[in-house]
Amino acid sequence: MMDERMEVTSKPRFDIQRKKPKILLAACGCVAAVKLELLCHCLLQWAEVRAVVTQSASHFIHRLEISKDVTIFYDEHEWCSWNRTGNTMLQFELPNWADVMVIAPLSANTLAKIAGGICDNLVTCMVRTWDCSKPIFVAPSMNTSMWKNPLTEEHCNCIKELGITVIPPSSGNSASGVYEIGAMAEPSFISYTVLKSIREEN
Repeated sequence: MMDERMEVTSKPRFDIQRKKPKILLAACGCVAAVKLELLCHCLLQWAEVRAVVTQSASHFIHRLEISKDVTIFYDEHEWCSWNRTGNTMLQFELPNWADVMVIAPLSANTLAKIAGGICDNLVTCMVRTWDCSKPIFVAPSMNTSMWKNPLTEEHCNCIKELGITVIPPSSGNSASGVYEIGAMAEPSFISYTVLKSIREEN
């Protein structure tokens, strides 16, 4: 893990001083959303970040803990920005602004929605309007039973076929000594994975 942290902070081929990549970060409703502050911290070392939080995820997030350099949007902001025909909408504006989208954590519910083409909130609408020539990364987070469910594998395979990169959840022994898998990958590793992809493309 130490090597990964060093890799994240080292200077990439993408000229960060000249132009920082723009990351659109989304958080879905699961306990791992408490790591949004740490993930923002990792990404801000080399990118500009804007975040979108689902209604369920907002229960786990304290705005004051997140850097003021990160603007956070919620579902209600979608309609606040629109008054009449011709006004911009966030579901188009934010994807147009961003170079990369990262959904972390990605809940089982939102995974199923994306696989099925459902767009009933700001996050899923942005996925539907996303320019497929730009990368999307997702970091699933769910309990072991949900992760091992055949539907989860089916949904992951479906979104992979759409060109979405799935960052596998972590595994290991829980506090009770039971081997489990399904926890969101560590924020430093998510940041490293996205940065590595940007380096390879540049």
